[in-house]
Amino acid sequence: MYGFGSTEWRDLQGAVRYATDHGADKVVLVGYSMGGAIIAAFLEHSSLADAVAAVVLNAPMLDLGATISHQAADRSLPLIGIALPPPLTWTAKQIAGVRFDLDWDELNYLDQSDWLTVPTLIFHGDDDATVPLSVSQDLLDTHEELVDLVVVSGAAHVTSWNSAPSTYDRTLRNFLTQHQ
Repeated sequence: MYGFGSTEWRDLQGAVRYATDHGADKVVLVGYSMGGAIIAAFLEHSSLADAVAAVVLNAPMLDLGATISHQAADRSLPLIGIALPPPLTWTAKQIAGVRFDLDWDELNYLDQSDWLTVPTLIFHGDDDATVPLSVSQDLLDTHEELVDLVVVSGAAHVTSWNSAPSTYDRTLRNFLTQHQ
């Protein structure tokens, strides 16, 4: 069962510990989709967070509630064919919270984003039906001094490289060169 970052960050901590125990002075973390939540939780909770020099994210799922609402907005009620009303989505999220023991506030890494203290590059497609682009935009708005956001036209969820490989590669190379 997924913890949406709340449990998986310990695995990342083990990887960072291994890297630093074997000579790495600093690490660059890269996370796609739920990997963004894992990195956020790691940076928030781990004693090894100061080993991180930079972060690269692709369509980061930093707010599970916003992600669920975004996906629900693209669905319709069976037989009736009308869009799912937001109160129904809210109710479903409350039931899921009880059923799966989800703390929606704990899975929203945007409300308390003081975990972000290192330069961060985000790629996010403007045609992402899974994670709303607004999540990446919110992180940029909160941390303009640390975040570079590259919005990739026509890219779906985690397909920024596929949609613009040369731009992606050049931007990533420049970012890593600046923050090594």
